[in-house]
Amino acid sequence: MTATNSWKTIILIGAFGLVALLGILPKGELSAAQPTPPTAPPVTKPAPITKTPPPISGGEWKDDLWGLEQMSATTNVEVWGRMVLKVTERLNWMQTWTAHFALGEFFRTEAISDSVQLTRVSGSSQYFTAGTYTSTVFDAGRSVAWLSARWVNTEITRPITVEFRTGDTVPPDHTWSNWDASKKLCACRLDLDLCDCTCFRLGLTSSRFFQYRVAFSNGDPDRTQVFNEINITYGIYVPFGYAISRAIPPTDLQSWKEIFYSSTLPISTTLAIDVLATDGNVLLSNVNSGDSLAGIDPLAYPSIQLRATLATDDISRTPELDMWGVRWLTNTRWYFFPLIFR
Repeated sequence: MTATNSWKTIILIGAFGLVALLGILPKGELSAAQPTPPTAPPVTKPAPITKTPPPISGGEWKDDLWGLEQMSATTNVEVWGRMVLKVTERLNWMQTWTAHFALGEFFRTEAISDSVQLTRVSGSSQYFTAGTYTSTVFDAGRSVAWLSARWVNTEITRPITVEFRTGDTVPPDHTWSNWDASKKLCACRLDLDLCDCTCFRLGLTSSRFFQYRVAFSNGDPDRTQVFNEINITYGIYVPFGYAISRAIPPTDLQSWKEIFYSSTLPISTTLAIDVLATDGNVLLSNVNSGDSLAGIDPLAYPSIQLRATLATDDISRTPELDMWGVRWLTNTRWYFFPLIFR
């Protein structure tokens, strides 16, 4: 504890002791000689700092949906690299002990010391240079969305491969998805020879059952990679949500041209894109990517907004909006120079 924290603790203890002391005195028996506590001066909150968005020009406005900076309102949606319905129930399945791993299938691997690693060649002190571990099948109890995976392993110069698959039958059969190694992001410590890896988007089909597989490949028979733990996050979505973009007022607008967007719609999900006036009135409803905006009067509506409405009849699935934007024709300035003939 730092010196500053020690003084803070003493002050807090002293304050609570004073309150406790006053609390045991009967009401009305405080001494008249006690000074009246000073009245605290009114607190003036500083005005919020608002950042003026940069002017929009150049014939195109596009939002790749990497955050809420380009949004004016959102309800029940999440925006991070894509727009999806909000997860209303987020749960975890963890495997971190030897007893957890022991339920899986081993090929030239073993569960030991709360981890999985390559086994030694029989009668030798050296390890096999390749092997696999396949987890037990996890039952979520109902169809869910498989959201992310996080695991820890050693031997950062020889990364392991972690794959996933899902299905609705036990044992797994041909109806299950193929094994998939999703893109991962790893934070590694060279001094500890340790990597903490995460797949933020598993991209797996929603299902009731889940399984993972770890592939070890090590070119040094005197060492082994070690798989320490894994945490799978899964959940369900809210059935409805929407988001409204910021106002789009091009400074060089001559006429509105078109709307464009990219989306993914799993079964039982819908996505509707509307074009709004800045007062909330709907100018065009349920437009498709590439639809013309030429019918919108640029003089009456020099600024517009986009609205995305996401819905699902299956709370294990969500529609996805990957990006959206609008294009317009710009005001072109013509300059005339006198021609002098000699």
